[in-house]
Amino acid sequence: MAWQYWMHTPSGETYAVEIDGDRVVDACGPLHYSEVTLRNRHDGNFNGDAETAEWVRANQDHFTVKEP
Repeated sequence: MAWQYWMHTPSGETYAVEIDGDRVVDACGPLHYSEVTLRNRHDGNFNGDAETAEWVRANQDHFTVKEP
């Protein structure tokens, strides 16, 4: 499993998304710009919640991967 930053294209907001293969397993956001760092992504310093993860899964087509 790995964390990635995903940008919600319609809003421009960034989320931390934990993926296992192609499956979203956890998500946190929207994030403040100061939270979008390589270190946070590497360390997985996010408190995801089931509701956000479900919303991201349901709207995956509206996200793009974003590099910090």
